[in-house]
Amino acid sequence: MDRQLTPRRLVRTWLPTALAVPWMPVLLVVPALWVARAHLHGILGAACLAVVAGVLADVAVIWSGQVGSGQAGYHPDSRTGRKEPVVAQKTTTDVIDTLTTDHREALDLLDRIARSTHPSEKRDLADTVIAEVVRHAIAEEMYVYPAMREHLPEGDKEVQHDIEEHKQLEETMKQLEAVDATEPRFDGLVRKMTEQLRHHAHDEESEQFPQLRAQVPHERLVEMREKVEAAKKLAPTRPHPNAPHAELFHKLVGPGVGLVDRLRDRLTHRSN
Repeated sequence: MDRQLTPRRLVRTWLPTALAVPWMPVLLVVPALWVARAHLHGILGAACLAVVAGVLADVAVIWSGQVGSGQAGYHPDSRTGRKEPVVAQKTTTDVIDTLTTDHREALDLLDRIARSTHPSEKRDLADTVIAEVVRHAIAEEMYVYPAMREHLPEGDKEVQHDIEEHKQLEETMKQLEAVDATEPRFDGLVRKMTEQLRHHAHDEESEQFPQLRAQVPHERLVEMREKVEAAKKLAPTRPHPNAPHAELFHKLVGPGVGLVDRLRDRLTHRSN
């Protein structure tokens, strides 16, 4: 069926593309600041990175239209023959359900790598699971770990333990990222990452998540899930082991680093 090209459709379809051109200089500024951050005065460097990351985050949110479980709009098959508004569908799935699903899907990808005999497939699956685990870990550090610090009996200790495990995972993923799938070391790193992730997931799912669900109201856990899903869309897709594992760093600098990562992914045709 032909779709009429109305002015409204033209704006919604082509305006984001047109806006991309003026922002291209920003894409060049971010990696430059990231590389030069050690040479900038502390306050000045932090301010520059915060401004750039904030602008990029705002642009990304605008382009994404709406972050959530549903979109408002008009139902095309209304019984009355009129355009009737469609109410966005809300879901009661909470952040613990989402994070647990992330664990299962990542471990499944790692198992598929172990079973595969095709180097190209193994490489694509490895790049995909690396991107997913990086986004998962960053979103968790931004919104879940602060709640764990607040509500768990030994929250600070638990969070510090989890962050250390994230660091170990990032170091393994960084090595895996650089190894060709035909090398024997590749399979060894996949096994190591699987063991690390399985241990980390077991700790969270058997001990920390049940405590969090018992202490935090369901409505807040649902809000955290929405924030986690939004954070994943802007988060880096590659491991950066030397970067701080801190909520403030992820919120200020993460969107800019994530945009650079996704640009690199496109240029190198990397699976994520």
